[in-house]
Amino acid sequence: MQQILLADSGSTKTHWRLINTSGDTLFEFVTGGINPALTPAHEVVAFITASLRKKRLAPNAVYYYGAGCTPQRIFIVENALRMIYPQARISVHSDLVAALRALCGNDEGIACIIGTGMASCHCRDGEIVSQVPSLGFILGDEGSGAVLGRALLTSMFKEQLPPAVLEAWQDEYHLQISDLIERVYRKPAPNRFLASFAPFLHKHRKEEPIHDLLIREFRRFFVKNIAVYHRPDLPVNMLGGIANHFQEEIAEAAELEGYSIGAIIERPMDNLVRYHCTYIDESSSTDSN
Repeated sequence: MQQILLADSGSTKTHWRLINTSGDTLFEFVTGGINPALTPAHEVVAFITASLRKKRLAPNAVYYYGAGCTPQRIFIVENALRMIYPQARISVHSDLVAALRALCGNDEGIACIIGTGMASCHCRDGEIVSQVPSLGFILGDEGSGAVLGRALLTSMFKEQLPPAVLEAWQDEYHLQISDLIERVYRKPAPNRFLASFAPFLHKHRKEEPIHDLLIREFRRFFVKNIAVYHRPDLPVNMLGGIANHFQEEIAEAAELEGYSIGAIIERPMDNLVRYHCTYIDESSSTDSN
């Protein structure tokens, strides 16, 4: 029976799972993550090598789904994997392809990632049909943790929230304007810093001003990223921590904008296993996305 190595990789963590074609887990482990779009090629190769060389696995196929696996950078990950598993069929895809396959299988649908960042696409047959660019948290990423955090901080420092909420926030974070400027404009990973305030939003999501902020931002997500597909007949499926933890608010925003919500999951791996066991022949191409 063939063995398949699946990887779900983000910028900070990679979940690896070795399965057989019946879907049984043979080996599972977690390593650090990497983003090939932001990382020099030699560092990507070093990461892949350090993650896998000592595991002594012998998969027949490797399917790597990763953040930053753009068409221009996929070959770097492919070449690194081929160095370790020259006998295996190698297929590298973006994290959005992982999301659509985990959420929609081979059905037609709308698939989204809503976590620290955001991505969306119209999909069919396990592939992207069309995609709206997310543009990152400065120009886009509506509905993401980074943009929700940005909206919260703007409201906090401009004192547009009730005193009780302002006091609760200051008691928890003790953040001054100088600290804010330093973290957002001078230090690395400002998107992660902004997204770190999502737990506060979740804790206070039933309070009217926070609820209103969430609904406003999630409605912007549908207007800017879903309406362009012109398919209100298709349910909107979502993957990611923000999507999972704010399901009620997202459903409310969707209804206000005329959309229905399909599946929402936090992580794709279990569904990816089912996808590859169900569509193993169809998904065995070496083409990359």
